[in-house]
Amino acid sequence: MNGRLPTLRRLILAFCLLLAIPTHAVTRPEEMLHIVFRMEYPDVPPSHFGAQPKALWRVGLRLLRLEEAYNPATGLHLLFITRAPDSWIIDRRTSRAKHVVDPGPSIDVHMPILPPLAPGRLKELEFGNEVDFFRRHGAVTVSVPGQPAAKKWSLNLDGYKLVLLVQSGDRPLRLRVENPQQQSYTIAYERYERHPRIDRSMFELPAGLTIEEAKPAPVTSPSKNP
Repeated sequence: MNGRLPTLRRLILAFCLLLAIPTHAVTRPEEMLHIVFRMEYPDVPPSHFGAQPKALWRVGLRLLRLEEAYNPATGLHLLFITRAPDSWIIDRRTSRAKHVVDPGPSIDVHMPILPPLAPGRLKELEFGNEVDFFRRHGAVTVSVPGQPAAKKWSLNLDGYKLVLLVQSGDRPLRLRVENPQQQSYTIAYERYERHPRIDRSMFELPAGLTIEEAKPAPVTSPSKNP
């Protein structure tokens, strides 16, 4: 990996932090969730890597797949696959991978929308439980002028303002995240589907990988946090 090794080490640390976040279940064990989303920042052009679509598949709290576009700045073309407690961080350009084992005690797999260091209850907001999260925390619902099939949920929580636009069937369309201390951004959902049939081939490793074992980064148990 040479010059890219520090980058992968940071990714492994971030991945271990995500696995440790406590939250509510987001999918039923008998269904597969497929989401395609992209991040929109005021000062990031659409052609930038940070604005490129990401594709996510997950089943319950044990299976997850996340695909990213090629990043010309780092030379990495990343694919993340989890079959808890095992996770692999794969560079599809080089067919090299790092294997991480979640040491537990909980091996639940999560995909939080906000950064791991987000305060308090915001850690519970995940891809897959958006509408449930807004309902659970008493969000205000308003209709959307000119869009009878859509509605907007607004929530102020732990210093953040969150606005979720959904269409009929509670399918998320856009999620606005505003925080006075940080840059605000929007998540645009290009695809949001729940499939009754689970395609387990999505969680298999690509053929021909060279796999290295990664020592898990130490993670403080969430139960010890205030």
